[in-house]
Amino acid sequence: MSVVRETDNTISMFPALIITPNNKLMNNVLLVTGAMQGNYISEEIVEWLRAQGVQSKRCLTTICSAFKEERCIESNNNYTFQLTLLSKHASNCVSLEISASTINTSYEVIIGVPTIRKHNMIDLLAYR
Repeated sequence: MSVVRETDNTISMFPALIITPNNKLMNNVLLVTGAMQGNYISEEIVEWLRAQGVQSKRCLTTICSAFKEERCIESNNNYTFQLTLLSKHASNCVSLEISASTINTSYEVIIGVPTIRKHNMIDLLAYR
């Protein structure tokens, strides 16, 4: 797992905790206003969730890239878990339950437009 670094200055990257009944994992979450279909997690996060006893839900999803050279991929599993986006100001922390499809990505957790809208998370970007 990558470690949240103070030097990360990407405006849409947030430190966060994935919380299970047995454990917590510090990670980076990327808010992506171009991820129109949903939320996504890396294989690394999937392995960690499985080790914590989190079960997947079979859910065939087709995920397509906005870039022509990228192809659509199929994701067979969806995981639901608790996530808390952290902030230097406690009043700006956001806790929510999300469902995410597994994709091959270097980002640990990607939050897409449906969740950004549902939880009014665009304000987090404006605050930064």
